[in-house]
Amino acid sequence: MGDMREVWDNYKGTQVLRREKRLKLRTLQLMGLLKEGFNIVGLSPYQFRVNDRLDLWLIHNRYHDIETGRRGGFKDVVSFIKSFFKGDKA
Repeated sequence: MGDMREVWDNYKGTQVLRREKRLKLRTLQLMGLLKEGFNIVGLSPYQFRVNDRLDLWLIHNRYHDIETGRRGGFKDVVSFIKSFFKGDKA
């Protein structure tokens, strides 16, 4: 029984490291959009708001549109945001 506990503890530790790495990479990608005129606010270390409308959780690639209530997922944060706000002035 102790061996399984150790396996799960190691797995949890590995997952934490993977999530931290994902978060750093995706946050850098997101912040790159500041140069293109997007307004990005960090609400927590894990949640961001773009143009006062779109909430993002980068670790899990999830979003929530505040205006419509629509929620979902995305694959690439930069492509998703550009597509979401296509035609809008950032």
